[in-house]
Amino acid sequence: MRKLLLHRAEIDKLYGETQVGGRALVLLNLHWKNGKLKAEIAVAQGKVARDKRADLKKRATDRETAREVARFNRKHG
Repeated sequence: MRKLLLHRAEIDKLYGETQVGGRALVLLNLHWKNGKLKAEIAVAQGKVARDKRADLKKRATDRETAREVARFNRKHG
């Protein structure tokens, strides 16, 4: 178990914010300083369904584009 160097009120506040629907603690940055591991955390809200659909569509088109480019490069490379 690791120590979380926060005041009790800060821990309670973060816990309360994560209990709201669709919110979670997210690790933003992780780095070493003076032999100790430091982490930046934030409370973030999850995506709604329409945002997820847009990301899935973009990922699919990017994947198809990469395949076509690779196939073209193999053929004409």
